Amino acid sequence: MRALALACLLIAGTAHAQALRLAATIAPVAQLARTLWPKAQVACLAPAADPHAVQLAPRAALVARKAQALLAAGVLDARWRPAHPHTLVLFANAVHGWLDPKALEQLDETLPAQAAAAGLPPPQPIGPLVRNELSRWRKLIAAHAPLGAIYAHGAWTPWLAQAGVRTLAVLEAAPELGTSARALAAALVHARAFAGKVLLITPAEHATGVLRALKARLGARAVRVMLPALGTCKETWPARMQRAYQALARALAR
Repeated sequence: MRALALACLLIAGTAHAQALRLAATIAPVAQLARTLWPKAQVACLAPAADPHAVQLAPRAALVARKAQALLAAGVLDARWRPAHPHTLVLFANAVHGWLDPKALEQLDETLPAQAAAAGLPPPQPIGPLVRNELSRWRKLIAAHAPLGAIYAHGAWTPWLAQAGVRTLAVLEAAPELGTSARALAAALVHARAFAGKVLLITPAEHATGVLRALKARLGARAVRVMLPALGTCKETWPARMQRAYQALARALAR
């Protein structure tokens, strides 16, 4: 019995030592890593930073080197991500690919070869998850159609456009730059010409008052919504999309 117990401990220890260790540059990439490789240990290099401008700590670079592979967003983190011999770039062209249905579905075509070259097990397919998620968003939006949207930041634009929301304006507001009066005036013109309700979309991680003036001008026709564009490193992609879906459903129900 003692020999059997010792053998079990050794097997468990070996299995733990061989657990797949991945590093991800930012929270949305970590979420995808947890979804694509559910049993992997995923370390997030920049869990709370603005992904557009990151000063990576030396400790984070060390964590990346110890991982079997580094998962990167692509264009967004190209300037600051650490070098790794096995870097898997998820989105070569899409800036916010984790919110782009087409870019997400393409992972099923591009990622298996990258994973094999890095010595990783095959990733779980994400296409069915994306299609199912998009289907329920389309049903929600169809129930309140027509819907248009003005975005303080463009991250959610591809997802909501595919779900049936018409893009009226993308302000790309930045706290240090603000938004010009001309941009706000143009957005107001587009909103007034639109026949349905107007969603005023702000990323939950970067709350801004830039859309407040539009809400005051448009009144009940405008619906302010804060959607998580990044989320947390510890959740999965479906979990963050569920939180976003619920936030939109609550806003439309008001």
